[in-house]
Amino acid sequence: MKAHFSHKHYPFVDRLAFLLGSTAWGIQFYIGVPLNTIPWFIPIIMTAWVGLREKWLLPKWLFVFATVLYATVMIGAEAWYPSLFVPFGYLMLASFANHLHQKSSTKFGRVIVAVAVLAWWSCQVWIVKRHLSAVPTVREQVANFVDDLERLLPLRATVLIGSFSPDPTFALIKHRPDLRIYTLMPSQMLNVEALRQLRSRHLTHILVLEEALVEPLLRGKEIKRWKFDFGGLANRQGEKTIVLLTVEKGKRHNNNLLKDD
Repeated sequence: MKAHFSHKHYPFVDRLAFLLGSTAWGIQFYIGVPLNTIPWFIPIIMTAWVGLREKWLLPKWLFVFATVLYATVMIGAEAWYPSLFVPFGYLMLASFANHLHQKSSTKFGRVIVAVAVLAWWSCQVWIVKRHLSAVPTVREQVANFVDDLERLLPLRATVLIGSFSPDPTFALIKHRPDLRIYTLMPSQMLNVEALRQLRSRHLTHILVLEEALVEPLLRGKEIKRWKFDFGGLANRQGEKTIVLLTVEKGKRHNNNLLKDD
């Protein structure tokens, strides 16, 4: 995980927020869309509280595993990581709700449990519906993007594909077997010398996010660009622009700009 964390240049406050589970609160995060992961640390705390006071609702080993998994995905701080915990979160949540139902000796207590469950699922349904409605648009955007790439890249081109989503690598491997494809790690993890040699000797095209063009070795003559709003889910700050470039041969870059920090 060392290389994985090395490119996450977040301030300490942001890291602390990730650790405490900000991504699980449904905050607009990553591409500016609400996530379908609510505060799963509440079932963790409640399950631990019941276990210490009365009985363990789940086997201890499973509870420990789920807790460690939760901490791991939150420290990772990527939008899709919390979904790894969701099945275990629902297992703890269901066990805790069942425990409350059994402990409620009055009709009023059981009504409260039912209302809480309905409120939970009302929030879930609203977010899921919004995401599902975006699926057709996302599919159309990605299909047009891949079709354009397959048409624009010449025969036996050598292309460097950046680290971004949607990733066209597998579609190009399937439909354009003549291409030679290199995949790029996030720009802060680049081996600049290796990239310089790759560009000077092999590359004909580069496909990267617009913000990656600040790197001298990722520049070139622009062919086309595509903008993605993820089916309308992303706000303006979350929109991504992908640029296809041809590699300009014979240009020397300032070596001072190529030093790896």
